This record gives sequence, structure tokens and C-alpha cells, in this order.
Amino acid sequence: MILRAVLRGGAFLVVGLVGFSAGVYADQALPDWIPYIAHNQAGRVDTSELQDAIRVIQAEYVDGNLDSTKMSHGTISGLVASLGDPYSAYYDPDQYKKLQAAYEGRYSGIGIYVTFGSGYPLITGTVPGSPAAGAGLQIKRDASTFDVTITRAEIRVPSVRSRVIGDHVLYVRIYSFGSTTFDDFASVLSTNLASSKSMVLDLRDNPGGFVDQADSVISDFVASGETFEEHGRNGSVTKHSVSGTHPAASVPLVVLVNANSASAAEIVAGSLQVHKRAKLVGAKTFGKGSEQQDFPLKNGTAGDLHLTIKRWYLPDGSTVDHVGLTPDLSVALANSNDEFDVLQPTVGLDKDIQLNAALGLLAAK
Repeated sequence: MILRAVLRGGAFLVVGLVGFSAGVYADQALPDWIPYIAHNQAGRVDTSELQDAIRVIQAEYVDGNLDSTKMSHGTISGLVASLGDPYSAYYDPDQYKKLQAAYEGRYSGIGIYVTFGSGYPLITGTVPGSPAAGAGLQIKRDASTFDVTITRAEIRVPSVRSRVIGDHVLYVRIYSFGSTTFDDFASVLSTNLASSKSMVLDLRDNPGGFVDQADSVISDFVASGETFEEHGRNGSVTKHSVSGTHPAASVPLVVLVNANSASAAEIVAGSLQVHKRAKLVGAKTFGKGSEQQDFPLKNGTAGDLHLTIKRWYLPDGSTVDHVGLTPDLSVALANSNDEFDVLQPTVGLDKDIQLNAALGLLAAK
């Protein structure tokens, strides 16, 4: 069945791997201005043709009632599109406000994760506790269609949820790496780690987030060495090393991943795999090895340039870009709805063969 959703008040796509707030983000302590680059400089963009085009349109276009704001936004969008980078984008002022809310895990909508890779929006998951989750939205099921009525709502997307399962196994799911992830994760460890024999870190369907939050999570599990490194323009390299107190450095650990684990999720999973700190179970990951940073234009009043500024590499020098991470144990999950729901621990544990495979590895240690 192909889902045809009927929405009250319109739809807002909450997060997605190729959607509104996808990707790994860098430090948001940014300048409130962008230096002007004069035209006709060697190696710089010649803006004289653009200025000529604007003058001709303003003088000659049949409809003299031009929307100058829309033209300005369209011009910037075209510049960014010319980069050919799917992760760089221009957000107009309204979109930028929504982006900032997304960083904090706040959304208005129905609560779905989507990708557009198949030519039409494909639901890859739902936000726990959201209207979409309550309505049972899924991925494409067969050739028929049916209607679903959903009321959009204000949604607070959880960063971290946990549950003790099995034989004192601490199951922790990180839904995305938001601004509070490390603090939320530290709280879970402080409360549950002492009484747990082992851990499962679930990064399935995690679309990424802030790299500093991912870096801090790695340091909880690894006592020394490099976490990841960043390569910027002109060959610059920044190597990140573990920091902090490493409270979970010795606990047996398995990490769950799938095709929707991307960006910051791949930094964590890949680094833990390279350090031989954890086995990866599930499916090959998405494969995004770049970082983006926000550059507000006119202090945000003119929108925001969301640009790729660096590429990241694992401690062994490898990249996941366009290739993803290969699990140590590949286990295919037939239906994403079979994933364990930490909010409903009595439902789905038996069907989640990836989680059960992880528990099997831990029991064998």
C-alpha cells in the first residue's frame, strides 16, 4: 500500500537524511556578517553578469510588479545550487528560524523522517510520541493506497532514551545529536551504568547532528587516542582526541546501525569500530563524510547559508563518504516497525532481530 496522508493545517517534514535538517553541523558560534568579495578579482566570482541580468529584468520584464525579496532569495539559492553539493543550502528567514528550532529538537509538524532518493517522499521512520507515530505511518507497503488523517502538533524530538533489558543490558538509543545530547547521555550513564553488565548503543535512523556532541559520546567509551579528524580548505587538518573521564571505557558494547545512520552517527559508530571498542550490528550506513556550518546573512534577517566547510575522517584515515560503514555482523530487518520501541518495552523486542543479534554477541563475551 502506498500511503496518502491527509493533514490538517499542512505538513512539515521534521527531519530526514536528505531533508530539512539533515547532516552534521559544526560550531554555531558564527560571525554575524559575511565579508563582501569584490568582482573581477582573480579566482573570484565575477558578479557583473548577475548585476546586468538583474537590471534587465527590472527594466524589461513584462510584469513590473516584481518581488525583490523573492528575487534576492532566488539568486542566493542559485549560487548555492551551482556548487553541486546536496548538503549545502540557502534557508530564507522563515526556514532559518525553523532550522534553529530543529537544532534544539523543536518542530511543528507530524513527526516523520523522510528521504527523497526514490523519486517521491519515502518515510524512513517516525518520531517517538509524534502524531505520525500514533497514526502508524510507515514506509511503502504494497501497491494500494489509503488515507490517514493526522493533526500536526508541536513536537519535542527526544535526543536520548534508555531502558535496561535482558540480563542487565543498558539499551540506549540516540535519536540525533542535538545540543543536549551529551548531557542527556551522561545522565543515563550516571543513573544506570553501575548496575549494568553491558550496553547496546542504538544509532539506527539517526540522521546526525552536532559533531562536538558526537565527539563527547565517543570519549565516554574510549580512554585514549584520536576520535576523528577534520580536513578543511588548503589541506588543513584538525585531529580530535578523547577527553573527559571515560565512564564507560570498559563496559562490553555493541552498536546498532542501519542505512539511515548518517553523519555524526557514523562518526561515533566508525570511531568505536576503528578503536575495536565495539562491534557494529545491522546494515551498511548512509555514507556522509562532510560537515556543514551556518552563516547567517545580515544577522539572520536575510536568511542563512548552510555550507559544507570540512570533510571528516576516522582515526585510521578512512572516509565513509558515499561508502558508509560495514557492520561486523550484517543483519537485515525486514520491517522498520520491528525495531525495539524504548517507549513501549513490552512491544517489539522479539521481532527486532538486529537487537537480539547484538544481545547474542554480548552474552557470548
